[in-house]
Amino acid sequence: MSQLTGQLRGKLQIFLAIKGENIMKALSVILTVILFSVAANAQVNNLNLNNEDGETGFFDLNLSTEGATGITQPYKTFIAFVGLGVSIPVIEGDFSDDFSSGLNVNGGAGYRLSDDKTLRFGLQYNKFSGKRNAPDLTITSIRGDLVFGNMFAGATNFYGYGGIGVYFLDIAGFSETNFGFSAGAGATFRLTSTGSTFAFVEGSLDYNANDGSAKGFIPFKAGIIFVP
Repeated sequence: MSQLTGQLRGKLQIFLAIKGENIMKALSVILTVILFSVAANAQVNNLNLNNEDGETGFFDLNLSTEGATGITQPYKTFIAFVGLGVSIPVIEGDFSDDFSSGLNVNGGAGYRLSDDKTLRFGLQYNKFSGKRNAPDLTITSIRGDLVFGNMFAGATNFYGYGGIGVYFLDIAGFSETNFGFSAGAGATFRLTSTGSTFAFVEGSLDYNANDGSAKGFIPFKAGIIFVP
């Protein structure tokens, strides 16, 4: 057991550590992307207001399926979400060899920049069970995502997203902090006639940059979104 734990610790110790100042740099990148998205969205809205011929703009992408009784939500609103799921280790091979699929718990809040763009921030906790009596590995991420597609227009809606953030790895008392990103897609389903509550299902690939094996995993999640 001690030998196996030592091997796992050895693997973790070669992870690419991001020191405190590099964490601040990663968070600065997230903030820059957010500010750029907000500015770009304001410019697009201005172009749409000045479009006098009534044609659909280049950025007016709608990935939603409108129901017969579709509800139009004002897009300048905050949202909150919470969900559960399962995370599957996939990158690299040693990751899936040493650890089993585990629990995913996630939650956060967001702000709708426009009908088809939503900025969201989330906290995600993943726990992978060690095989052969090895200690468990936890990966916790704080991430910002830009969501494309109208998530709340109809009874059923589809969307895609990409995001960047910071990933915290911990095993047997040893921890590492790494920069990472995620990309995925999902669907929402209206639960209430007022359009204030939606269910969601979502899948993604999460990847964090390190020199070890616990680089990538696929979380499948389901939960509830609240739209005030």
